[in-house]
Amino acid sequence: MQLYIIQLSEKYSPGTEDVVSVLNISAFNIGIAVGSFLGGILISTSLGLLSITIMSTVFSLIAMLMASISIQIEK
Repeated sequence: MQLYIIQLSEKYSPGTEDVVSVLNISAFNIGIAVGSFLGGILISTSLGLLSITIMSTVFSLIAMLMASISIQIEK
């Protein structure tokens, strides 16, 4: 994914590859923090560990939707 992001920055905004790489890594770190936070909240609900499975499914569907939208925009 990082390579794809850098290729897009080279194509549309040459010279910004360093900034795009840093922003991409920052987005990963934010995602880890948000996922951990939400996971902790969800485990404490009445569903317990089942809620983690549901959250993972929802986030996976969102990621697939975003990937397909990105592919459609690129074509």
